[in-house]
Amino acid sequence: MAENANRNVLVLAIDCLRVDVLTAYGNSEGETPALDRLASRSLIFDFAFCESPDVADFYRAAWNGVHPACATRKNLLPFSLPNAVQGAGYTTALITEDPFIASWNGAGSFDETILVPVAMDRASDAQVRSPGPGPLGLSSADWLTTHRGMGGGGISDQPWFLWIHMGVLAHCWPDHRARDPVSYALDVEDLDADISFVLEALESTGTWDSTLLILAGCRGLSFGEHPPLGPVDRTLFEENIHIPLLMRAGNQYEIPARSAALVSVSDIGATIADWCGLAISDSHWSCGHSLMPFLSSDLTPWRDALLLVNHVGEMGIRTNDWYLRSMDAESKHPPLAEASAVVELYSKPDDRWDTNEISARCGEIVEGLLALRGQLLERLKV
Repeated sequence: MAENANRNVLVLAIDCLRVDVLTAYGNSEGETPALDRLASRSLIFDFAFCESPDVADFYRAAWNGVHPACATRKNLLPFSLPNAVQGAGYTTALITEDPFIASWNGAGSFDETILVPVAMDRASDAQVRSPGPGPLGLSSADWLTTHRGMGGGGISDQPWFLWIHMGVLAHCWPDHRARDPVSYALDVEDLDADISFVLEALESTGTWDSTLLILAGCRGLSFGEHPPLGPVDRTLFEENIHIPLLMRAGNQYEIPARSAALVSVSDIGATIADWCGLAISDSHWSCGHSLMPFLSSDLTPWRDALLLVNHVGEMGIRTNDWYLRSMDAESKHPPLAEASAVVELYSKPDDRWDTNEISARCGEIVEGLLALRGQLLERLKV
């Protein structure tokens, strides 16, 4: 236990958090002081992606290490990161306002699963908004102060692992109507108040410098860049698959400001396992690598491509320079930009929102990326 005593874990997983809403990623509007402060003290990953724009796939990747391309392989699912961390002597808890996440398979591996009520004015179009933190922020801060007090003895001497899932941004769409960016920005400001309260509690307990803190978007959100709109959209476009990812590991590492490495959701789980001293074999973790080396002097990228999928026949290959979106010829819903097209190619990072399709002019690049897709699928043994 001694080696883990000062190695706590706090994860803030925020569903439908667009990467471009954060100041750290170039937004110049909105009031998010807590997020801005956290980013100023964290390593910012510029090119983090969810392997699939489906929140269930996010948790299969983060908790089970299973890529969504092979999520149906039942022999890969028994490993549970929350269960392994608990087995290493950690006090663990999941706090969320989302019943789906609270009942998810891995949720039962936590010592506590706390389902808090949704602040109604945050989940509707109400004009009056409550200032300050909501139930989720209050419950999370209360858990931190209760389970990691400054006194000795009892549960506060144990390392802890707290996973907070914030799902309110995904539930502001009761009838899948288009959410305008202004209202969305106000919802993000509400979340910022919750995050501020949690971070203040973390600092007040004296555990800020001994905690691995990860903030990640579970998936993005469409504002109409490509139809359809809202969380119902599962197309593999930038607005849905590019996620914010911030990470800091106490004061034990020299934190560089940014990383241009290609990283994914499965890396989050591998990083937590590394921080907690867990050994995970390849038979348990089909994808993902620890991001801990990026917090030290080793900034060498170790991945040259990411494989992205959804459940309507699309696949994507993302490299530093290109994004190839393809669809099975038998499945044309939702359609590609050209009705007869099977692939689309976009230049990265310049074409941020996938608007200039250039596959017809870059045949060799398309062939190379399709071959790379085959190699990645073979590596996953799909």
